[in-house]
Amino acid sequence: MLPLWSVQRPLEAIFLEATRKVMIQWTEFTLSDRETSVAWMQATLTNRGLISLNRAAFRAMGQPKAVTLLFDQMNHLIGLRPAGALAKNAIPLVQRKDSGGSYRLRAKKFCNYYQISTDHAMVFKNIQRLDDGTLILPLKEAAELRGKADPVPSPFYPIESQK
Repeated sequence: MLPLWSVQRPLEAIFLEATRKVMIQWTEFTLSDRETSVAWMQATLTNRGLISLNRAAFRAMGQPKAVTLLFDQMNHLIGLRPAGALAKNAIPLVQRKDSGGSYRLRAKKFCNYYQISTDHAMVFKNIQRLDDGTLILPLKEAAELRGKADPVPSPFYPIESQK
C-alpha cells in the first residue's frame, strides 16, 4: 500500500523535484519591432479591386492614413507608398470593422488603368518594405485564392492589351 503523502502530493512539488534533477535554462525568443512587422505581412487583392493589408503590413508602413498607388510595368510590381490623408493622389486606408486588424483601400480604377486582372482574388507572396515605408507587392509571386481552398500558386501578370 502506498503512503498517503505519495498520492496527495501537489503538482508543484512534483515539478520542483523534477527541476532539481535537470537544470532548465530558458532562452527567450525575441524579435525587433521591424522584424515582427515585416515577418508576418500579408496583402490580398480581391476580385472587386480592394487591396487588404493585415496589421503587420499596416504597421510596417508606419500606420499611414492613406497611400499612393505605384506600378512598375517592367517588373510587374504594385507599390503602396505611405501618404497623408490630404496628399495628392492619396487613397485612404480604412480599417475593417469586422476584423480589428485589417485595413483596405479601393484600387479598382488602378487595376483597370494598368490592366491588372481581378478575375480571382490573390494573395501576395514575398512582400518587401523599402526604407521610406513603401510596400512592394509582386504580381509575379501572387497566388490565386479560390473560395475556402488553399492558395493556388499561379503568376498574375497584367492583361495584355487587345490588338
